[in-house]
Amino acid sequence: PLTNEYLQTLRSGRAGDLTANQLQLLLSRKQDGEFCQTHIVSLGDLGRGVKDSRHQPGDAGTSQCFRDAKAYLDGFAGIPYDLVTGNHDLEALDEFETDHDNLQAWMDCFHKPTPQFHRYVGEKNPFGRI
Repeated sequence: PLTNEYLQTLRSGRAGDLTANQLQLLLSRKQDGEFCQTHIVSLGDLGRGVKDSRHQPGDAGTSQCFRDAKAYLDGFAGIPYDLVTGNHDLEALDEFETDHDNLQAWMDCFHKPTPQFHRYVGEKNPFGRI
């Protein structure tokens, strides 16, 4: 049943653990003006990948991967998001000369001045899961 308790459970959960229907429910509630403090955090390793040095467009760490991930995250209708870089986000060995260049491409794609972020969420916040 769709209760406030159920919605709160979804809201405090990890997005990676939610089904597409549960994410859609949260998105519709956000659009209706509920959950004004909703914030998405993507926990690294944005794309798919193969474990060799020849990458295809869209493989982990490539510019195409970053653009695809940005389009996906931008699709959450204005819900703010931040990202944590994963080790596989820096593995486009044939596209970038250095890890620094790879990280800079990631930052440029997501319009991030630095590879880290902080977010003030309030005076007191009971986190069910971190």
